[in-house]
Amino acid sequence: MSLKNYKKITTIANSLVKENIHTFIFSNNFLVVVKEHPLYTSIYSDLSYSKSFLLMIKYFFLTLADLFFSLINFTKNIFIKKTKLKKIQKNIIIISHLLNENSLLSRKDFYFGDLEKNLSNQKIKYQKLYINHTNNSSNFLNSKNKNENIFVLNRYQNISNEFIIFFLQIRFFLRFLYKSYFEKELRKKFILRAAVEFLNLNTKNNYRIALNINDCLKLFNPKKLILTFEGFPWEKLVFNTAKEFNKDIIRIGYQHAGLTKNQSIIKTRLKNDYEPDLVWVTGKKVQKILKNRKTLVVGSYKVRNKVKLINSKKINCLVVPEGIKSECKKMFQFSIDSAKMLPNINFIWRLHPILDFKHILRELNYKKKLPKNIIISKNKKVDYDIAKSKICIFRGSSVVFNALSSGLFAIYLNLNEKISIDSSNGLKCWKMNINDVYQFKNFINNLYRIELKKIKNKKIAIKYSNQYFEGFNMKQVLKNIKN
Repeated sequence: MSLKNYKKITTIANSLVKENIHTFIFSNNFLVVVKEHPLYTSIYSDLSYSKSFLLMIKYFFLTLADLFFSLINFTKNIFIKKTKLKKIQKNIIIISHLLNENSLLSRKDFYFGDLEKNLSNQKIKYQKLYINHTNNSSNFLNSKNKNENIFVLNRYQNISNEFIIFFLQIRFFLRFLYKSYFEKELRKKFILRAAVEFLNLNTKNNYRIALNINDCLKLFNPKKLILTFEGFPWEKLVFNTAKEFNKDIIRIGYQHAGLTKNQSIIKTRLKNDYEPDLVWVTGKKVQKILKNRKTLVVGSYKVRNKVKLINSKKINCLVVPEGIKSECKKMFQFSIDSAKMLPNINFIWRLHPILDFKHILRELNYKKKLPKNIIISKNKKVDYDIAKSKICIFRGSSVVFNALSSGLFAIYLNLNEKISIDSSNGLKCWKMNINDVYQFKNFINNLYRIELKKIKNKKIAIKYSNQYFEGFNMKQVLKNIKN
């Protein structure tokens, strides 16, 4: 998708949301454009009537099947002992993401670090709620959890709410279907697809999260609500749910990842009920980017102190895709092709914790043995991989900031795409954009040593990274929570 088309789509989506302010509107991923990433823009690539019709049939039967499974789940829960939350006053609710089962027992949260430990030390009552991204049921995970301050949200709602969600899906499908009849050209196709997307299971799941959070708000009656913030539909629903529950509650969104140039939270602000009251940001650079919002620099756990690099003549390239399968396929296939062409260069594959190498390699469908110069990292900490590397190959991953802060040269893999998803787009040196293996080979053979001699550029890159992702300032966080 071109930038021009992306802006057209964003304009239409925003106008429809503003014309039809209703909580359920924000459940529809199609109407909330998050950022110019292929993962989120691909749904707009084919708006043909035939595609919309096929999706309508698919989504309708999947939604019916899901309603059936919710009935089964409800029946099973009658006979299964469930972990129940107790009604008790809590100062804070923290909403995080359970990426894998092991994270449940970890002392540090993937996004908020050891915030819970510090809250306990300060005798601040809190409740952490996990959105379940694992393949295990929430009941199973809660049965393993021994910490009463942690709870994994259920994937389903009670049976009456499940039927309410289903009827809302049908109601908004019909409303937008009727609305599309009076429109023309692109807008007509867009509204028709939006109607169909109300039947998507993602719409239902977004609304379920908000209903689950509402149940928890009633139990804990917190003064503050803290959650990750990137601009997703479920976030907007939760912000609105909190404000409807208590108009005085303070809603804090934590910007924990790098921002793309046209990400929605930079340029789009809808009705305040669907936005955070305060945004915790990772550094001063981001504070300047989000100048139209109320922000507080708290830093990040993701980027630690500068890593001491191992002095080696061997060129190791750290390959860091996002936790998205399609991105892994693109980057791993590129590094396989490059590894064959450049046998003296090592490529270290590092995977996001939400994904598993066995599944990714299976989906990559690479039947032959991987080249010897492809190294699959098993290190828990990214620092070990950075220490061995000289180059970081990335696309949308924030790990590039860890790499830059330690002096690694950054290669943005553009792959001839029309829109960049580079979150370090403000950095203009100590970085190179490449489209294919031939450009990469040319860089290694002819430009690599020249670029590495530009020490001034290296210092600029380190400073940029350190101002984008500063160290986590726990004193600042606790001060803000207590106020």
